Amino acid sequence: MQRYYFEIKIDDAVIADDRGRDCHDLADAHAHAAKIVADCVRFCPPEPMGSRGRIAVMDATGHRLLTVLFPAIGRRPRRAMDRVKRRANPRVKSGTGS
Repeated sequence: MQRYYFEIKIDDAVIADDRGRDCHDLADAHAHAAKIVADCVRFCPPEPMGSRGRIAVMDATGHRLLTVLFPAIGRRPRRAMDRVKRRANPRVKSGTGS
């Protein structure tokens, strides 16, 4: 088992993890980070987190191994074509269906 650390970041606020958690592997650490995200989304108001929240999973040396993002709550997900249309023609509004 290896010890992983889970640092929560929301905008400029950081909640450091100085205790860490023993996990079997990186996949197990990822699952733990996803559970933290699910708990935060369930118990915290969505507006402060939005899509800006994330958890950095790090090893004992402080090297970031992966990042788990908070879901964008309360926002309509943008479709890939909406972004392409806006880049090609900034006057095209997203979600028009054309």
